[in-house]
Amino acid sequence: QSNLAISWPAGRHKPAWVEDTTQFWGGEVSPDDVQLTWRAGQPAVKIAFKPSGAGSGTRPVAAPGAMAPATVMLVWPDPRALRRCLVGAGTTGAVSYDAGNAQPGGYVTGSLDAKGLVCSDGSRVDVTARFKMVILELR
Repeated sequence: QSNLAISWPAGRHKPAWVEDTTQFWGGEVSPDDVQLTWRAGQPAVKIAFKPSGAGSGTRPVAAPGAMAPATVMLVWPDPRALRRCLVGAGTTGAVSYDAGNAQPGGYVTGSLDAKGLVCSDGSRVDVTARFKMVILELR
């Protein structure tokens, strides 16, 4: 259940199906967000951001929600010791991305740098990531 390609929001139409992110991830993301998901690893990672019509930019991380410019969620899905880490009070960071002219078959590259994600066990973690994904379609 990891991304191989993404659907790029271009204001053409709404997605036919949207994942309910609250049960597994512990937070909501907007269906208008670009969503990068890696569920196979430890931790599972979801990065979401709003390009808002721009082919490149930087979005500050905020707590998961429909209005967040960008967010990140980490989950260690062990049923005996489920641990989630989300953007919360005191978290800083941003998602930067570049999709060029955002066309199907093109790439979006970017990075995430977030410090102080708040975890369900009371700890805090920092996360950095780089990504490069194929744009499957414009929606």
